[in-house]
Amino acid sequence: MQGDPERPNSPTSPLEYYDRDDAPLDDGPPEGPPEGNDPDDGPPGGDGNPGEDPDYDPDDHPTPPGSPPGTPDMAGQFLGAIQSLATNLISMQRPAATPRPEKVKVREPEPFDGSDPRKLRSFLVSCNLHFRDRPYAFPNDEKKILFVLSYLNGSAISWFEPGLMDPTNSAHWMWDFEVFLNELEVNFGPHDPVGDAEKSLTEISMKDGSRIVKYNVEFWKLVARVDWNESALTARYFRGLPLRLRVEVMRGGKPTALAAMRLKAQDADDIYWMQKDEANQETRNSANSGSSAKKESKGHSNSNSNSNSNQSNSKPNSSANHGNSSSSGRKSDSKDRPKPNPLAEKLGKNGKLTGEERERRMKEGLCLYCGKSGHVAHDCPKAVAAKARAASVESKDSADSKK
Repeated sequence: MQGDPERPNSPTSPLEYYDRDDAPLDDGPPEGPPEGNDPDDGPPGGDGNPGEDPDYDPDDHPTPPGSPPGTPDMAGQFLGAIQSLATNLISMQRPAATPRPEKVKVREPEPFDGSDPRKLRSFLVSCNLHFRDRPYAFPNDEKKILFVLSYLNGSAISWFEPGLMDPTNSAHWMWDFEVFLNELEVNFGPHDPVGDAEKSLTEISMKDGSRIVKYNVEFWKLVARVDWNESALTARYFRGLPLRLRVEVMRGGKPTALAAMRLKAQDADDIYWMQKDEANQETRNSANSGSSAKKESKGHSNSNSNSNSNQSNSKPNSSANHGNSSSSGRKSDSKDRPKPNPLAEKLGKNGKLTGEERERRMKEGLCLYCGKSGHVAHDCPKAVAAKARAASVESKDSADSKK
């Protein structure tokens, strides 16, 4: 069996060395080229150039396939693995997905009814915040005009009502936002905004008990509406400060620039309020310490008074021990002194029972003489004894009178 001719200028692949009779692949390429085929020679019958042999037919010598019959395509698998690896590397090099930014919620504008011209500027500022926050929602003037109109009420919306009800949409402010703003400011804004701002700027002043932040906000709001030079604004800002801040601003030299003066005045105001807070804190601490001291002193006084009373009670009475004769004399006097009669409150001036006591004894069934139960005054032993004593006294008196 003749071997296939080699392709010129092509390296020999291990897959080309196989048995034509579907034999299994060898462990490696043979030591030499197939028998009957010289690697330096061309097809048989020529000088190495297929075109020089008139009897050479390329169809009789086909190119060997890429892999032997019945075996997997190893080259295809290798290329597939390389492609999969390249895909993984590309996916690893892709930048990580950026997190979606959080949506900032802008506050809705306060409806404007045209009653206060000073509120128009704040209303338009709120509307501009929405235009800047969602530019994709307001791509043209018509969208902006509709948004502003949706927050008008009262006389302000009534002014634009005829144009909105016109089916031809021929109002001159309908499609131009600048024209619409001019219509709104002319009819519902301040009549002379620059003059009003200049008047307010000349009258503005900071109260002594307030903080400088509020003063700065009002001052710069007015500055944006006037056309004053910096020296005039600096002088006006200084005159509007309270005396405590003007004194501090003057220390070390008065600033000539408005920004420098504002920073110096703000630092002085911060120091003032810090000192005031410290003073208030010290006052509170001293008040608390004073109240606690009072409580402690009160507790000590109570304990001292209790101890004194205990000592006075436990201490023997020297005056009582001094002179037993005097004490005994007092005791004798107390013995000789008549005891109070318990029936004194129950007897009237005539020596008889009061009406209330008599009624009580009768209601409770008590003796009207001695006030005890179980008998009546007629059978009272004390009454009988008293009568006997009285009778004996009378008889003795009568006998003495006869003598």
